[in-house]
Amino acid sequence: MIKETDFTNNPIFKISKHKIRAEICALLMMYKEMNVTEITRYVKQSKATVSRHLKEMKQDKLLSSREEKVGIKGRINPVYYRFNRSEIDLVIGEKIPRDIRERMQYYRSLINTYQVSFLILSNFINLIKPYLDILLEKVNIINEQEDCLEELLIGEEAPDAQFLFFDDEEIKDFKVIRLEYMNKIGKLFEKSAKRTDNKGKEYFFFDGILPLKKMLETTATVGNLKKDEKE
Repeated sequence: MIKETDFTNNPIFKISKHKIRAEICALLMMYKEMNVTEITRYVKQSKATVSRHLKEMKQDKLLSSREEKVGIKGRINPVYYRFNRSEIDLVIGEKIPRDIRERMQYYRSLINTYQVSFLILSNFINLIKPYLDILLEKVNIINEQEDCLEELLIGEEAPDAQFLFFDDEEIKDFKVIRLEYMNKIGKLFEKSAKRTDNKGKEYFFFDGILPLKKMLETTATVGNLKKDEKE
């Protein structure tokens, strides 16, 4: 039997086990860089807790930081943090090892990376319901905000989502089409990476393919087995 490597010290594993770290990554992807005070505004934790996680994430090379001098005597210079996305992309981009032990380690890292990616995604998805609830409250109160609502619900700032389901044959054709537009998106980001401004991201596009049937069947089977074991 192959002995699994202890991954508890893996930076990506730590993100998958700490909800606050996934929240921090999500914020820094959107705002590019933030300090402790700014992050605490969106994370339901104390400044001390946020600061501790930021320092540990920096030690794990998931974050980089810079100190901004305010030039005011007696005032502490704020430290701004940035997310180092390459640490996660590095795992996905690795070649699959030939050695069975190394391959099992790679698979474990890959699973942790997927966990982190979907944790970050869930942080954004969880914003949708409360945001739409607020808009609904505004709709119920007819006043001078009507023009604002039109922009938020119909204009450039309106949320948009589509759900597509494919069979085995359709998914093959879709992946070819998807690869083409992903290459175009890659060129778009290459162009934006050359910009020198520090502008944050205002819009979020999410794209993914889930083996839904396999996921449902696997979780149901494992769930029933655990239920039988308890009985």
